[in-house]
Amino acid sequence: MNIYKQTYKVKDAATGQMVTKESDNWYYRFNRYNQTYTGSTRTGNLTKAQQFVHRKLREVDDERDTLIANGGKKRITIENAFQTYLDSQAKAGQLKNIETRLNKMLGHKLSKKKEGVVIFGFERARTLCSLSDADVQQLVIHRRKEGSSNGTILAELSALAQTISLIKKLGFLIPEIDFAAIKKDSKVKTAKGKLRYLDATEEAALLHQLHPDTPVRGCGSDMHRMQRQDAHDLAILLLDFGGRYGELATLAWKQVDLKNKVIHLFRSKVDNESILHMTNRVFEVLTRRRENTLSNVKYVFQAEDGTARKYSPKAFRSAIKRAGIEGATIHTIRHTFASKLVQAGVSLQELQDLLGHASVTTSAIYAHLVPNQAAARAAAILNGADA
Repeated sequence: MNIYKQTYKVKDAATGQMVTKESDNWYYRFNRYNQTYTGSTRTGNLTKAQQFVHRKLREVDDERDTLIANGGKKRITIENAFQTYLDSQAKAGQLKNIETRLNKMLGHKLSKKKEGVVIFGFERARTLCSLSDADVQQLVIHRRKEGSSNGTILAELSALAQTISLIKKLGFLIPEIDFAAIKKDSKVKTAKGKLRYLDATEEAALLHQLHPDTPVRGCGSDMHRMQRQDAHDLAILLLDFGGRYGELATLAWKQVDLKNKVIHLFRSKVDNESILHMTNRVFEVLTRRRENTLSNVKYVFQAEDGTARKYSPKAFRSAIKRAGIEGATIHTIRHTFASKLVQAGVSLQELQDLLGHASVTTSAIYAHLVPNQAAARAAAILNGADA
């Protein structure tokens, strides 16, 4: 173990000569378990510096014992765990939303004026494995006090659960959180209202408001026109393919086969690929975009920096508002695709494949739209009996 003062050269103000100075604080250096540890003791008192180093030695020994006891698994701080998860989602369509949720769990939120707002959060330097059900329950309680909706709370819990899942795969110690029990006890669930989808009139109104030729105040520049064209074309793909926003907004040209009128759509949520056939209007959109795009452009909807389009629903929200469509969101477009098909007789099993659902149970939210053939036959029979 070596405790020492660091030395450095500075210019003497009076003489202009370089002189050697010593640091005010003591520094340490020692080897333990084939690893070198160095740093500042943060004190100029030698006795306190020696005590600091002895504590550091005990910490290293304790960490070594814990590592052995846990089969070689290390601890990771909550802040580093969140950053690791965020890095893993670098190409996700909703990266900004994910980052916002993680920052909120660290106690930081941006207001509408882009100013920092202090809210409840976990300590950054705390180890992830030390979290308990009680900590997560406290998060839910505080979010309720802060006015967060159930959907917002669920999104945070989902981000936390996915972080823990990733950190486990990387071999770190993780907490055992019973998310299902917490959601149940706190009655955190999404409201099950009437399934919202667009009828033909609303769909036409939405596309009209997104179209670049439709006059919109403050959106007359070439840049705005290009952005609205992108949103309009993306809306058509969403309506006719039923894909998730992130799946279609990041569509690459290599996934598009104009000759056979199909696209190869990778479903990130279920980790597989679907081959989807183009409708006439989708074919027209993609053909036009291909003809007006340089050959070296990678994505169908490419950002200025050469990457895929980010999650940017603002144009859709504005168009929905201008069209006077109430109770609709960008996800309503996906519901519209599914609702059309189910009402036309497409089975839930077929719909599962088209939507990229992991289970037909998820597709069952559209079950009430399935044509009731038995009821139709019953009516026909009764009509015959009446005659």
